[in-house]
Amino acid sequence: MSPGAGSKRKIEELRRDGVCSHELGQKVAWAEATELNKVAGIVWTALSVSLKGPAVPGADTLAAIEREIDYGGLPPLQREMLLDVRAKVDAGALSGPEADPGMDPAWSALNWITGIDKFDRWLERYKADGLFDLPRNTPWAEVAEDRKVSAIVGLAQQNGPPGAHALAAIEREVGYGRLSPWRREALEGLRVRLDSGELEGRQPRDTHDRAHYALRLAEFESTVEDYKHFGGQDDWGVHHRWADFSEEQKLDKIVREAGSLHLYFEPRKYEIIDREVDLARVPEGRRRGIESNRERLRIGPEEYKRREQAKYAPPNEAAAAFKERIEEGLWKTCFTDGEMISADWSDLTAGAKLHELAKVMDWERVPESYFRTMVERELKVEERPAQKREALEKPSDNRHVFAAGFEDGIDAPPGHSGDQARPSQMSGEIRWDAERREAKARELFDTANRVQFAEFLEKKALDPDIALQPASRVREVYFQQAEKTWDSVREECEFRSDAEIQETLELFKAKEAQLGDREPKTLMDRLQAGGLFRNAGAPGSDPGDGSPSVRDTTRNLVEAIWLDVWPRSGAIVDFGLESQEHYEALYYPVREGEITPEQLDVALGKGEKLTALARSARSNPHKEIIFAPTGMTCCQSRSPTRAAR
Repeated sequence: MSPGAGSKRKIEELRRDGVCSHELGQKVAWAEATELNKVAGIVWTALSVSLKGPAVPGADTLAAIEREIDYGGLPPLQREMLLDVRAKVDAGALSGPEADPGMDPAWSALNWITGIDKFDRWLERYKADGLFDLPRNTPWAEVAEDRKVSAIVGLAQQNGPPGAHALAAIEREVGYGRLSPWRREALEGLRVRLDSGELEGRQPRDTHDRAHYALRLAEFESTVEDYKHFGGQDDWGVHHRWADFSEEQKLDKIVREAGSLHLYFEPRKYEIIDREVDLARVPEGRRRGIESNRERLRIGPEEYKRREQAKYAPPNEAAAAFKERIEEGLWKTCFTDGEMISADWSDLTAGAKLHELAKVMDWERVPESYFRTMVERELKVEERPAQKREALEKPSDNRHVFAAGFEDGIDAPPGHSGDQARPSQMSGEIRWDAERREAKARELFDTANRVQFAEFLEKKALDPDIALQPASRVREVYFQQAEKTWDSVREECEFRSDAEIQETLELFKAKEAQLGDREPKTLMDRLQAGGLFRNAGAPGSDPGDGSPSVRDTTRNLVEAIWLDVWPRSGAIVDFGLESQEHYEALYYPVREGEITPEQLDVALGKGEKLTALARSARSNPHKEIIFAPTGMTCCQSRSPTRAAR
């Protein structure tokens, strides 16, 4: 079926089954819906059809709107904008492909029109209910002016109105006299640029217009200034002055703020990094990543991709097969690492990645130099222990170094027994008796687990399976699973010299000292501190007891709800999120704990169950919402057992 035919069929369903009413919070008959509700329904229909196949051209969507909508019943602003889109389509000004989400500029222009209504309704909700906070919402009148600006920019990013409309809302709702000087200056500069015509047209690095992009860029720069003047919290919730953050922490703050505003390859980001961060004091791997992204920005994505392809081009057929095993196998595999935690390739430790790369390597036919090249692409070699860095100089002769206890068929080199496989004793090396060696191995095991747990909790801070459990419960399950690996770790230590064990132990002790006495916290800890979810994490409710975990699509929806952003397209389709109202019908109950991730997972793809869940939730603002049954976007198998959320 062509995208046009699919879109027409969906519009016929809207006319037959009704459309969601923004005003009433429920689905109403087509004849009773406002013209603006109908426009939103048609635009959303085009997107839903496009997510499952070829994109619906924006001109076709506009023609459907003109055919179905009485322009006289539209608000003046939206009516004028639709007429402007028609003029631009006829003039060829909105032709050409769009990089993301695959829709053309004409469709994006229509989506901006519907974005105005969503943006305005959310802003009115903020003004009526206040901003979400703990232990209670902060009334809009009590919100600081700088925070109001940040909230409005966030609404604009989420709902996608034109930047000029969002800036006008800021000017209407915010007292400029009470803004910080740098934010007021940035907003006043935007107004001058907008009035002079400097911000007309589309932003080439973004799917929004120039004014929208400039507004987010101004907010990014102002937020960095906020950190410099007022400081901020580290990842453990402790407040610091900007000067007291490490260079890596400063870099993290800047990169995260830019990413949260979708400014991934903005040149100004790198100018701010150069100004605020001493990159010479940042770990080599992080510094290399920044320079790689800077180079991509300088030469353009196409040339960057060409150079990357040339750099990793396989020298023979065997190397090509090795590269394919990485990209089509490892990248798409769900692993269970030594901590018994389900993980994607990007979640694995560097040691686990090196082990997996060695397993799929064709040692007889692929050049060793190409193995090193691919290892360097997948992990930070400079952060590996000295022994493994040295082993990578002659990887074929040192395959045993990459093996975890020589399991999975990777054996010691021919002619070597277990004792012979141990690295040779260096001159001056310390020597322990058997009892002390056992004690040191255990000390290394316990220290490493404490450090790795803190790193794990930090890395998984936004993972729904972790964030919604108290840290104490996550710790309990984590160490229960970790203890199961003690025998294999002790066996591996038999192939390590005393000096290597001592060196690794000192490394982990230094990392533990850097952590200090700060108690790691999850999102649930912070919610409970505010009086919410007191019984969360009670024994017996954790998936670590063998019960199945939620699927990736469900996890993405829950994570998106807690981050206050839209989920990925797979979750949109599989949960039947056909409108803003469908999302809100799940959004509020999940935020209030009335619908659990497990309940969502059971209802995934099942319209009747989703409808029943939503209607039974007290905080659902759309009580008459109906979820249609959906076709799953892919085979949704359950992941192996996770520790906790």
